[in-house]
Amino acid sequence: MKQATDPVLNLYQGLMEEVKVRISSIDKATLGLLFTLPPQTVREFGFLQLRLCCERIALSCLVVHGDISASTKLRGDYQADKIISELEKINPASFPAAITATKRDGIWRIEPKDGYMKKAEFIELYRECGSYLHKGSLKNLIKMQHPKQISYPEITKRAQSIMDLLNIHMIYEPKSGKAIICQFSPANQSACVVVRADRGSC
Repeated sequence: MKQATDPVLNLYQGLMEEVKVRISSIDKATLGLLFTLPPQTVREFGFLQLRLCCERIALSCLVVHGDISASTKLRGDYQADKIISELEKINPASFPAAITATKRDGIWRIEPKDGYMKKAEFIELYRECGSYLHKGSLKNLIKMQHPKQISYPEITKRAQSIMDLLNIHMIYEPKSGKAIICQFSPANQSACVVVRADRGSC
């Protein structure tokens, strides 16, 4: 796949790179490699990074739709659930779709992949992260029990679901009829972003 130089794709790639960095920081924090903090603080850090990942993913979707007038109303928003819900009204395929890509006889074959995070699950994750980060009322605070675990399966599972979605994915650009395809390379390399001109072939 060829690296693209279009400004929209560069911005999209930058947002994806940030998601990769944040997921990596979650991995290090939950393994105790990032810093030494109480379990509750590590847990809060993990959910904060997950929420920020959701926001960056939503913004990347908005970038793809930036030339559509209806989407300009969302440029001042950061709430991932609102952005994704509003974009769906513009383009039902506005959310990333996990795919597999294989090259045969010099031609890339794109196939949908099953079992990845769907739009509704993404919105649920975003809101769930908010509930973990905001303690709410005094009544809820009194009932809350601080976890004593030193492993964080609820965080690592959610982080992996984001990676499973984005590892290689595509998202349609409705006005041009093109599809942006992004493939995550190893952690020390850049994501690879391309545009396929023929939507029907994806």
